[in-house]
Amino acid sequence: MSDVLVSFVVPAYNEEALIGSCLTAIITEISRTCCHAEIIVVNNGSTDSTCAIASSYPNVRLVDEPSRGLVQARKAGFLVAKGKFIANIDADTILPEGWLRTALEEFADRSDLVALSGPYTYHDLPSWAQMTATAFIAART
Repeated sequence: MSDVLVSFVVPAYNEEALIGSCLTAIITEISRTCCHAEIIVVNNGSTDSTCAIASSYPNVRLVDEPSRGLVQARKAGFLVAKGKFIANIDADTILPEGWLRTALEEFADRSDLVALSGPYTYHDLPSWAQMTATAFIAART
């Protein structure tokens, strides 16, 4: 499925502390998977340097959505997205290695699949809490 276009939509409001890590993780996943993809960051009225940071990344499209709110920001990204699949990624998210490959494989294996979600851990948790969450997720899969 490497020829399928995936649109990453990243709503962002005052995310200067985390948007760079988020975009780096997305770009790394795209590179690992050799997938055709676009990255759309939706600026939702940020007053910090979120826009400057996002626009410093090559091939990241910046869209402004002045109506504040996550729903409005996601919609603005969806409306300009060109991909067959849309990956809705929060600006404080860091994709783990293999995330994109797993998602694409799930869609390839199941023609009736219309949406996909999965487990997550908060990257800013203390290490003991991350290990506990990871163990819990592993035990359930």
